[in-house]
Formats: sequence, C-alpha cells, structure tokens
Amino acid sequence: MDFMVHSKRNLVQFMCFWVWLCFVLLGSSLTASQSPGLSWLTQPTPQTVLAGSSVSFTCEADHSDTIQLYEWQRNNLALPEDDRYTLKNGGQTLEISQTKFEDRGEYRCVATRNGKVLGRSQNAALNVEVSPSFDLRPKNTTAFVNDNLWIHCNATGNPKPKICWGRYKEGENRIDRRRFIPYFNGTLHIKRVRLEDQGRYFCAAVNQVDIKLAKFTLVVKESKDEDLLD
Repeated sequence: MDFMVHSKRNLVQFMCFWVWLCFVLLGSSLTASQSPGLSWLTQPTPQTVLAGSSVSFTCEADHSDTIQLYEWQRNNLALPEDDRYTLKNGGQTLEISQTKFEDRGEYRCVATRNGKVLGRSQNAALNVEVSPSFDLRPKNTTAFVNDNLWIHCNATGNPKPKICWGRYKEGENRIDRRRFIPYFNGTLHIKRVRLEDQGRYFCAAVNQVDIKLAKFTLVVKESKDEDLLD
C-alpha cells in the first residue's frame, strides 16, 4: 500500500513538473520575437482622451544595428489608412487627430530594419470618452386621467450614459417615484395619470464627460369627451 501511495505521489509531482515546464516554454515563445540586442528606452503609455481631441504615443529603442523604421499597430494589426494618423520623428511618435470612438484599442510600436522586426513595445490602451448623444428622444405627449404611460429615452456615449428623469416645476424638479417609475432601459412608466401631472419634463443623459437634456411636455385631459370637444 505504501508503495502505491509513493508511486502516485511521484507521478503527480512528475506531471506538475511538466505542466510548469510547458508554461515556461510557452512564455518564452511569446517573448522570443524581441531581438536580443534591442532595449526600449521609451514605450507608449495608456491614454484617455475626449472624442475630437488629439493624442500621441511615443517610443524609442536602442539596438546594436541602426533602427531604420518605427511602425505602429493597433490591436496587433497594421494601422488603418486614415489622414488623422500621422507618424513623426521617423515614426517614433504616432499622433491621432480628431479622435473618434472607433480609435479605441491597444497600440504598440514596432522597431524594424530592412523589413525585419527587431522588437515590439508593450501595448498601450487608448480610451476615447464621448459625451452623450440622444438616439431616442421623448416626444410631447397627450394623455387622459387614469391612463398608464410609457415614455422612452435613450442615449449613446462612452462611458455609457445613465438616463435620469425630472420635471420643470417651481421649487421641485424631482418626480414622484411612487407613480413615476424609471426603468434601466430608459423607459419612464407613469401610473394612473392625474391632472396635476401636466407640465414640462426632461430626460437627462449623464456620463462623466457631460450632461445632455431632452425636454418634452405632458398634456393631461380629464376625459376623451374633452378631446372630442377640442
């Protein structure tokens, strides 16, 4: 029995050793693309910018052979053709003007000589923040007493905007949460509409970049007969 236990223990240790060795070899293969004679003096760093502004990444490497060219990649692929992308200082600096949400990604610098890759820098994330923009605005609405209403509002942006609701009313901009129920999908449910609910309201799209408002008016009539008389 002791022999079997000892044998199993040796087998487990042997398997663990090979698993460890595989990870070591895998890690070596992932970093083997860097030329032994190259060292990075400057590497790109993560950036967060507002959409529409400019941003730049910088790199510099030292190598026993002269580095002829610096290239840049986004998400491990060559940069797309775009006039907003400019390489300066022999490619050491990548400048992106009028940044867009689509520019987000991981950027890295590639040092080359005679078409041969000498080394790749670390990845640097670019995050582009975008102010809220409505793709669905609430509309002016007419309702009758005791109606149930669903009013919709939605906005895009980065970070994703939060939708809030409010009322333009002297001394109080909040809504009665007992009957005015906001949902996470940007819908406002008004239960059993009352005459005093008539007024001007707003949907607010909020993120850390900006706040945007979409205004609408709610008209409440006492009965459908009143609507026919109008």
